[in-house]
Amino acid sequence: MLEAAVSDVLDEDWADRTTVGWFLALPFVAAIGIWAIFDHQLSVPIGAIGLLLLIGYGRHVVLGSVVDPELPAVGDIGGLAKSVLVGGAVVIGLVGVPTGLAVLALWADASPIATAVSELTAATVVAVVFLAGAYLTPAALAVSGRRLRVAESSAGDRRASRTDALVAIVSSRDYGIATLQAILALFAIGAATLMLIVTVFGLAVLPAVVYLAVAVSARRYAYAVDRALDPRAVDELEDRTVSWL
Repeated sequence: MLEAAVSDVLDEDWADRTTVGWFLALPFVAAIGIWAIFDHQLSVPIGAIGLLLLIGYGRHVVLGSVVDPELPAVGDIGGLAKSVLVGGAVVIGLVGVPTGLAVLALWADASPIATAVSELTAATVVAVVFLAGAYLTPAALAVSGRRLRVAESSAGDRRASRTDALVAIVSSRDYGIATLQAILALFAIGAATLMLIVTVFGLAVLPAVVYLAVAVSARRYAYAVDRALDPRAVDELEDRTVSWL
C-alpha cells in the first residue's frame, strides 16, 4: 500500500517533485538540526517558516480533487504563497488561538480558573482543545478554497453551505481513517528523524521523507473530502488511485 501511495503522489515526474519537495521541507528539517546542534532560539522562527510551507503545500494538495490524477505542481509559487497565508490563518484560528486561550485560562497565575483545577485537568483540557482544532484543520483547509455547490442567492447561504460541508467531511468514516493514517505518518517522520539525523547522509534524505509524508497524507484527506462531497465521482476512479486510498 505504501508503494502505491507514493507512486500515486509522485507519478511520472517523480524526480522534479522530489527535488522541489526536498527544498520545500528543508527549512523545517534544518530547524530540527539547528535546535539539536546550535541555537534553540534561532530554530523557532526557521521551524515556523518551514511548518507554514508544509501546511501551505498540504492545503494546495487538499484543494485538488483525487479525480484528477495530477497533484498541484510544487513549483507553483503563486498558488503556494496563497495557500501558506490561508493555511496559516486557518491553523492559527483553529489550533493556535484556542489552545493559547486554554493555556492562559488554566495555567496563568492571574487566572481565577487556574487555582481551581489540578495540573492534570488543565493539561487534559488543553490537549483536548488542541486535538479538536487539529482534527478540524484539514477539513477547514479544504473548505476554505474548494468550489462547493452552493446557492448564489446570498452570503448567508454560502456560509451555511460551507458549514454543512465541513460537518459532512469531519463526520465521515474516510476522514477518520485519513486522520489515523496522518498520525501514523507523523510517527514515521519522528522515527525517520531519530534514525537519519545522526548522519550527514540521513539529514540529506530527511526533507524528502517529510515531503512525501505531507503529500501522501494530504492526498488521503483530499480523497476523504471528495468522498464526503461528491461520492459519485469518486466511485468512478481508476483502481490505481483507489487501491491505496
